[in-house]
Amino acid sequence: QTVVDAINHVTQTCLKAKVPLGIFGLSPDAVAPYIQKGFNLIVAGVDTLLLGNAARELRDSLTSISK
Repeated sequence: QTVVDAINHVTQTCLKAKVPLGIFGLSPDAVAPYIQKGFNLIVAGVDTLLLGNAARELRDSLTSISK
């Protein structure tokens, strides 16, 4: 709980001081709770993950055409 308490303390301190808050997550679901808490510097996704997902979607689309 110590880490969670520290994050909450920093969040409240930054919000009061109007200091931007940032978070990095792998997906929109991962960062959504932080957006709701007032975080405004948001990074969601990793280039290799995004490229991998796009490549799989392309492969699946092409595979379905050839069947």
